[in-house]
Amino acid sequence: MSDNRRDLRLAWWLSLAAGLLMATSAAGGLWVEGYYRDPPEVRAVLRGYDLVTLAVVVPLLAGTLVAVRRGPGPSARLLWTGILIYAVYNCMTVLLGSVFNDFFLLQVSLLPASIAALVVVVLGLDADDIRNAFRPCTPMRTVSVLLAVAAISLGGMWGYSALRYAVLGEAPIGSALVLPASSVHLGYVMDLGLLVPALLVGAVLSWRRTAWGYVLAPSLLAYLVLCQVNYVTALVFQSRAGIPGAQAYDPVEPYIMAVLLAAAAAMFAGLRRPRPSGPGGPPAVGRSRR
Repeated sequence: MSDNRRDLRLAWWLSLAAGLLMATSAAGGLWVEGYYRDPPEVRAVLRGYDLVTLAVVVPLLAGTLVAVRRGPGPSARLLWTGILIYAVYNCMTVLLGSVFNDFFLLQVSLLPASIAALVVVVLGLDADDIRNAFRPCTPMRTVSVLLAVAAISLGGMWGYSALRYAVLGEAPIGSALVLPASSVHLGYVMDLGLLVPALLVGAVLSWRRTAWGYVLAPSLLAYLVLCQVNYVTALVFQSRAGIPGAQAYDPVEPYIMAVLLAAAAAMFAGLRRPRPSGPGGPPAVGRSRR
């Protein structure tokens, strides 16, 4: 790694705080009666998200923080970034997609912690060092096409539905989840306003093999995998809750998940092994540099 490394101790502590808040909020959503006061179909979705957060995301974040503490190699930093993207996006979905409740202060405190951690982590990245850590054979163009297809498919589907509503007055379509119109609207806002632009930027930068393309591509893929796990888990929760019209299985989902996992594996497999911490190696977070 170059001499332009930044101290990530602040990001580490912010991420730890975000992880503790995520764990507490998710545990409350799963086991505290009356934690969510939304309609049954929304409660089922949010509880599905909570299970993924508690069982998958928080342990993954904890393992990443341990790895970063020992020596912040590029794979740990990129996975760290992807997890924090999930934390921000999922927190906004919960806050904006649920009604006011007794635990609002707990839920809302997660948002600034996650955003601050993500910003500090990104500012602490040396994009050129990240690019140099990848092998030349890393399939950046293939990943770029995948990100572009995801952006165009999602943006085209929601955009067409929104235009059809404007012209014909037909209600906008949603996913296989059973959701009220307000939740469908929130999904459109989050996807068209945040996710689709991020995917397009990641696709362009990856295609051009810029330094930040090597940062965005694996980070976005890590987020997308976690997002898909959220989706399939929410389907199961709605079905088990007996929501009318709910389906426990989306037949397209295994193919989408397989492609995303393969792309993420190819990206992270393209990283060279970092040098160990110590003289000439990357400094571990929390250790002083002399």
